[in-house]
Amino acid sequence: MNRYIIPRIFCVVGALVIFAGLFLSGLNITLGSFFVSIGIAIGITILLLLFAILAFKMKTSNKKKIRKIIPCRFVEILSVLLFFIAGLASLLLFNHCFAVWQRSGEIQAKLNIRQLESMLPEYEQYANQRIANYNDQLSEAISYRSAGKHELMDLGFNTSSSETLESQKARKIEKLKQILRPHTYKALTDTIATSIAKFVSIVEGFSPITAPKNITRIEEWAKYYQDQLNSFSHYKMKGENAADFQFESTFGDVKEILTGWKDGHSSKRFVGYLIGITALIFMLFPYVWGSRSMKFR
Repeated sequence: MNRYIIPRIFCVVGALVIFAGLFLSGLNITLGSFFVSIGIAIGITILLLLFAILAFKMKTSNKKKIRKIIPCRFVEILSVLLFFIAGLASLLLFNHCFAVWQRSGEIQAKLNIRQLESMLPEYEQYANQRIANYNDQLSEAISYRSAGKHELMDLGFNTSSSETLESQKARKIEKLKQILRPHTYKALTDTIATSIAKFVSIVEGFSPITAPKNITRIEEWAKYYQDQLNSFSHYKMKGENAADFQFESTFGDVKEILTGWKDGHSSKRFVGYLIGITALIFMLFPYVWGSRSMKFR
């Protein structure tokens, strides 16, 4: 059996290459789902190995009893045929990771994590503008109070109170400031700034293995903090005309590269096809190398 050591080494190498390609492609398509990806890779690789081993066993078998029970030549040919059908079909998934690798520069360019750095400045601008607009709205109502009290009342002023309108206005402005920048705001801004710095370093150290999961993490992180800032802006003062804070960050273009198949027949896929076919041939080396028994040729 020593003559089969080298073919078996080639078979193992081919199986490992197929497994690695399927696993990495699965990570990209599932956006970092490790267990789903490894399950798919193991399942397909084992299936291919079973076909290759069965073909080898049927070809090299010299036991009359087995050959009387099983039509070995038929099973051998069928196993090889099924091996190539399953193998070539698996290449549709296998070579996806190579296309992603070739577009790693484009992914880094489109994964513009720096866009998140403008989240806090934009919120600050939103809060300041909203406070200024509300101040103008209150000042205008006070200026034209002689025309009628209904506008003051709509804004929550107490016209029968001994407290002056200017004093009430100052309290309202201060309350709005506390709403837009609550006591948790400082801690939140510090956390956002720290997280952005962390994710910038992750993106700059791009890895095809960790990128899919990191992109999902970054997007979930960005949405969480956007929702936090949006929640501050939901509350409106009485009579205040203001929209909620909006900040949209998207990594949809990057996800399309990781999960898409638009370039399925482009030159970016040829490297994957070539490596995959070579790996499949390696997996069949024991079968090709195996000698058919002289009694059954």
